[in-house]
Amino acid sequence: MNFRRFVKIIVPMMIIVILSTSCEIQNDSEKTTKPTKLDPVEQELIANPALSRSGALVVAAPDIDSTFNPLFASKDVEDWISDLVFDGLFVFSGNDSLQGVLAKSYVVAEDGIKYTVDLKEGITFQSGSLVKSEDVLFTYGILLDPLYDGKYASVKTHLVSVDKIGEHQIEFTFNSNSRDNLSSFVVPILSKDYYDFIELEDFKKNYKAPMGTGPFSFNDYSLGESIVLVKNTNYLADNAKISGIVIKKYNEADAFKAFGEGKIDIFEISPSKFKVEDVKQLSFGNVMTQGTNITTFIGLDLTNQILNEVKVRQALLYGLDREAFIQSEWAGYSDAVNFIATDNAEYNINTQPLDQYVYNLEKANELLDSSGWKDKDDDGFREKNGERMKLEYTVFPEADWSYNLGQFAKLQWRKLGIEVTLIYLDYNTMIDKMSGEEKSSMWNLAWEITSNQNPEMLFSSNIEKGIYNFGAFEDQTSNEMFDELHEVNSRFERETILKQWHMIQNEMLPVLPIARLKSIWAYNSRVKNLKIDAFASWTQQIENLEIEVLQ
Repeated sequence: MNFRRFVKIIVPMMIIVILSTSCEIQNDSEKTTKPTKLDPVEQELIANPALSRSGALVVAAPDIDSTFNPLFASKDVEDWISDLVFDGLFVFSGNDSLQGVLAKSYVVAEDGIKYTVDLKEGITFQSGSLVKSEDVLFTYGILLDPLYDGKYASVKTHLVSVDKIGEHQIEFTFNSNSRDNLSSFVVPILSKDYYDFIELEDFKKNYKAPMGTGPFSFNDYSLGESIVLVKNTNYLADNAKISGIVIKKYNEADAFKAFGEGKIDIFEISPSKFKVEDVKQLSFGNVMTQGTNITTFIGLDLTNQILNEVKVRQALLYGLDREAFIQSEWAGYSDAVNFIATDNAEYNINTQPLDQYVYNLEKANELLDSSGWKDKDDDGFREKNGERMKLEYTVFPEADWSYNLGQFAKLQWRKLGIEVTLIYLDYNTMIDKMSGEEKSSMWNLAWEITSNQNPEMLFSSNIEKGIYNFGAFEDQTSNEMFDELHEVNSRFERETILKQWHMIQNEMLPVLPIARLKSIWAYNSRVKNLKIDAFASWTQQIENLEIEVLQ
């Protein structure tokens, strides 16, 4: 499970490649032309050239360069390697409870602060050494280092200490009895003998072939070209059915070509109905959409006297045809959303009572009229107290969706009598400006969540907790809910609080939610049992995959 907490730019690629395949049947040289009868194997290979390859899964990735340190992973390919080569003490099962991997059980003390974890015995690293308490202490010692700033840095906010009780027993001490404690147990465990270091900076930057306890072993790495993994035959859990995995570096255009030639089995394509059609026209081509954890939204400066009014914010969303934008920008491969989720599980919560903010110019005009913003001099712009309704809107042009959304919204809101001035800044300059006092009225952002998080990061008025609350949203009831989320220990209690928060967010609109993006994966029909969703990549159900090959 990932712990990254950041605002991420999504820059969709705009390359369209038309694939075509053809097979030509040679005729006999006799005067009377007769159709050639191909061998059944040849016919299958023409229909699907990938069947000639081995049972290894070949995956394309745009970037494979890395030191492959699982505690500092930030790229997709690094997360893949972490999932395939390493195990944690536990994983989260479907009902958000912990399921043992390297650990067989845990016991919580009455105070809810101390957890005693028992390791399974006899599990070995791929080097052959046994997994012991020292390896767990070594791994968590890195996370608790004051200088550690990797993807699991949030563990330090809850975990106080890790102590050895026995050769296969460890005690974890937390600073509270929060539900968040459980997220600390899904960290990949490293071998102390293999990874031991003197300086943390050396551990972070120096390359060392990844070695863990997972279902696959790291076999070969050709810088800038490919990664080869082989099945770990000593894996004690469900062993994978495929013999190995090859990850090859391809840009999207080259991946399309290689896929058509049967050289790769899986690759991700940017949202485009044309690209989807190109894949599907192949006899072996399939696509699978994956609802991502990336949500685009328009941030709002709530200290602005115009945007401080709830009715104005609601009018802006009613007056923005998000479905039309999704069709034009992402070919429909995104879903309009009506709140910003900061926890993976929130997407599964029933949000039926929420206002869907379907495009409605009449409703938007009514809200603006009732809030006192009216076109009193018939110049086409609304005024109030002698001031024209003006908004500054910052976009970062390096992301197509950000630039296009700004242009789209400006035209749509002009119909409402609002004057919008677009400001173009690069992303980093925009973030710096938002953190200062001279921010724009609004701005574009995308939020990616990859672990159980709380809404406070985006919406708390507490300076330390609301690190991305650039718009200065402040609501005491919401702050109390955010605090309460740290105290609950059941999924039901958490969902009850989140539902209430969704209602508040949906009505008050501290930001204008736009769309939850989808990723699209192309895969060869020879790959069986492939499932990809917003909560699990292909690597996290690798034991179910099977590959069809010609005998």
